[in-house]
Amino acid sequence: MTSFMPRSWSPLRAAIILASLAPGCSSSTDSNGSQSGADFIRFQASGVQVQFVDQVASPVGAVLAPAANGFTLNVTGGSAPTASPFSNIQLTVIDFSPITTKTYAGFTVGGGGTFTSTSITYNVGSTGYDNTAAGTSTDVQITITAITSTTVIGVFSGTVKSKGGATVTIVGGSFQAKRL
Repeated sequence: MTSFMPRSWSPLRAAIILASLAPGCSSSTDSNGSQSGADFIRFQASGVQVQFVDQVASPVGAVLAPAANGFTLNVTGGSAPTASPFSNIQLTVIDFSPITTKTYAGFTVGGGGTFTSTSITYNVGSTGYDNTAAGTSTDVQITITAITSTTVIGVFSGTVKSKGGATVTIVGGSFQAKRL
């Protein structure tokens, strides 16, 4: 007999899934509280150290894919969903050529109507910051230092603004993200 009831998560099923994911999430923490070995995004936002580490409820991940007019890379991570305030970041590179290991900066126009674009979107609680406003995209840099079949690694920096005009300067950014 076929049941039409939705499948529910039993505690045993959840434990099996979490146990199978745990070996891929090993890491160590240094004396500064920085985590290594696991996927992470870390940076200073106006002098305050921020770090997002890979977790089941809020993974650090990278999507590298062809798009309508080229290629995109999105690297995302965030705090635990229960954190107050919740915060997250998204690093984006758009290029008409395949994305590779190099530095992408601001918005640049190439020949034949092509362009390369970088953006940083950073949210803290209900306040969002990005570099899409006129004059803020020129200092955003995302450098891809390694791309493998499983991981994207790089560094980033730039200035982002809220709609209200508040500015956050992001420096010393680095990431290691699993490809999703």
